[in-house]
Amino acid sequence: MVKTLTGDAIVRMLEQQTTARVLQVSATFGYAWDPMKAAGSRVNRTSIRIDGKPLVMTDRYRIATVDFVWNGGDEFTAATEGTEPVGVGTDVDVFLDYLGRHSPVTGGPQDRIRLER
Repeated sequence: MVKTLTGDAIVRMLEQQTTARVLQVSATFGYAWDPMKAAGSRVNRTSIRIDGKPLVMTDRYRIATVDFVWNGGDEFTAATEGTEPVGVGTDVDVFLDYLGRHSPVTGGPQDRIRLER
């Protein structure tokens, strides 16, 4: 499912991560965080980049994730603010389609999520 979230909601989703549940991001999304800091201050907001540009809290971004997360699963409650839903198929079908179009698959950038201490 693809939905629209504000930059503010994206930051709050990233803040809702724990070391046990880290959201995986696309190759064009990057940020730094420290999971040991208090909730609300884990993510370095100035480090968040989408397509190389700083995240703007009031801008709206199209985000793809699974229904489980969109419905607030794993305590990602900020995801429930998503609007303008567009179904793109089941996760397995989307993944298999991707593999069929991009084989062989190579890993993306390994510095998208940086631990900051």
